[in-house]
Amino acid sequence: MVCRTSVPANLWSPFRDLVRLQGDLGRLLGEPLRTQKVPDGPAFNIWKNENGASVTAELPGLDLEKLEVSIVGDTVTIQGQKATENYPEETRVQRRERAPGQFTRTLKFPFRVDATRSEATYSKGLLTVTLPSLEDDKRKQIAVKSA
Repeated sequence: MVCRTSVPANLWSPFRDLVRLQGDLGRLLGEPLRTQKVPDGPAFNIWKNENGASVTAELPGLDLEKLEVSIVGDTVTIQGQKATENYPEETRVQRRERAPGQFTRTLKFPFRVDATRSEATYSKGLLTVTLPSLEDDKRKQIAVKSA
């Protein structure tokens, strides 16, 4: 990683020290440190238990007519379109963290999802999708018999 800074070499710079520390740790561990990739689209949380899974997604201001949840086997796809915010011409963007436009997120689960019992609800900007697993995919206890 190359660090270019306008701070003279004889002045203390916390940024320069952090970059140096990152490089030292990378050499010590034998590989460069990687930053976590931010997903394209809304933030998701996923919970799983023996009965299936639940997914929540932050989708503030989303028009429900532009939201689609589909299930095929063990794969769930959530796609939609977030509206562009319009501001008067004389204003300029100071900071933009919520990107407008289309998004698609595909999630693969370690079980087949029962699409007939799955549900999706949207309230106060939060999408919640309940994904029960198929009965055939649930763990079953079998009795062990003595010979």
